[in-house]
This record gives sequence, structure tokens and C-alpha cells, in this order.
Amino acid sequence: MPAEANTLIDMVNTLGVNVVTLLAAFYYIQWITKSHRDERTKADEMHKEERLAWMAKDSDSDAALRSIMADSNKILGDLKSVLTEQTTLLRQIVLDQKK
Repeated sequence: MPAEANTLIDMVNTLGVNVVTLLAAFYYIQWITKSHRDERTKADEMHKEERLAWMAKDSDSDAALRSIMADSNKILGDLKSVLTEQTTLLRQIVLDQKK
């Protein structure tokens, strides 16, 4: 018999079946807990990387949107100036026609 089997049989004889079963269950619970913790850590790291990638995409999209908004505001401001000038000219023409 291998040494591990002899050790296990000696433990059962010395401590009893219930205590050995309890120790085996404790060891199994510890192993499951560690495995779950390792998997959770890997999943958290992957989630963090994914979240950072999305945040970078959002930042790029936000910068592009701000640029579009700035251009749009500039164009609307220019349009307002042109319309104001044309309105002033039309008023002047109407006033000259009345004279």
C-alpha cells in the first residue's frame, strides 16, 4: 500500500470516521473557496479591462461630439451674424423706398 493510504487508514483508526470526514469536508470547502476566489479575481480583472476600454471609447466619442457641437455653434453664430446684416440692409432698403 502507498504511504498516503496507510496515513489515511491510521487517521481513521485514531480519530474516527466522523472526524476524518469532517476534516475532508473542511479541506474541500477551503479548496472550493480558493478556486472561486481565483476565478472571481480573474473575472474582476477582465471586467476592469473591459470597463476601461469602454471608458476610452466613450472619451473619444465625447471628444468628437464636443467638436461637432463647437462647429455647429460656430456655424449658427455666423448664420446669425449674416442674417442680422441682411435684416439691417433690408430695413435700410425699405426706409430708402419710403423716402
